[in-house]
Amino acid sequence: MNIEEIDNKAVLSVLQPIWFEKTETASRVRMRMEAVFAWLIHEGLRKNALNPAMWSNALEFDLPAKAKIKPAKHHEAMTVEEARKAVAYCLEHPSPVSAAIVFGIATCTRLNEFLNASWDEIDINNSVWSVPPERRKDGKEFPHRVPLSSLAKKAMAMAEKEGNLFMWQGRVISRDSPRAKLRDIIKRPVTMHGCRSTFRDWCAVNEIDHATAEKALSHKWGNEVTNAYLREDLLEKRRELMQQWADELLG
Repeated sequence: MNIEEIDNKAVLSVLQPIWFEKTETASRVRMRMEAVFAWLIHEGLRKNALNPAMWSNALEFDLPAKAKIKPAKHHEAMTVEEARKAVAYCLEHPSPVSAAIVFGIATCTRLNEFLNASWDEIDINNSVWSVPPERRKDGKEFPHRVPLSSLAKKAMAMAEKEGNLFMWQGRVISRDSPRAKLRDIIKRPVTMHGCRSTFRDWCAVNEIDHATAEKALSHKWGNEVTNAYLREDLLEKRRELMQQWADELLG
C-alpha cells in the first residue's frame, strides 16, 4: 500500500487476526509500526500527520489492552531450599548442564549471559567474569563485572577448559537443557530465570542493601538522577554478597 493510504483500519487488519492468539507478538508489531510511521512523518515522507498505529486515543478503542487478554506470567522461581537441593545434585552429578545450572544460580545472571560465557571473559587472578556489552540487557556500553564466588568456581571446575565454558560434544548446550534438568531435580516447572527472583527475595529477607542487590542482578536501579550519579558498580560489596549467597546454597 501507499504509505499515505494506510489508516487505522489497515493497521487493524494486520493486528486483529493475531491480537488474541499471539498478544505479545501483536503488541510488539504495533509498537514497531508506530515507530516507523513516526519516523516517516518526521522525515516528511508521509504528509498525513496522523500515526495510524498509535495506541492512545486511537487503536485502544478497537483492541483490548494486552494485560486484559493474557495476564503476564512470571518465571517460576525455586525456594532457597530447592536451590540448595539443585546445587547439591548438580555438584554430585557433574556434566556441562550441571555446570551451567550451578554457574547460573551462583552468579544470578541471565541465561543468554552465562550460557555463552567463554574463558577469555574470565579473569581468574581477580575472580571476575566480565559479561560483554552485547549480552547486557540494560544496554550499557561496557562489560558487566560479575564477582566469582567459591560456588561459581566449583561450576567452572566442571566446565570446558577452552572456548565456551558450557559445551556438550563440541557445541554450546541447548538453552532449554538447564531448565529441563532443573525440573527433573525439583519436580515442578521452575526456570533458570526464576533463580534471579529467588536470589532477590533472599536479599530482601536478609536485609541486603537495595542498591547492591540490584547491581548484582544488572538491573537499572533508581530514577534517572540516581543512575546518572551512581556509576560505581559496587564490585567489592557485590563480591561479599555473592559469597554470602554461595555459603547459603552450600549449606
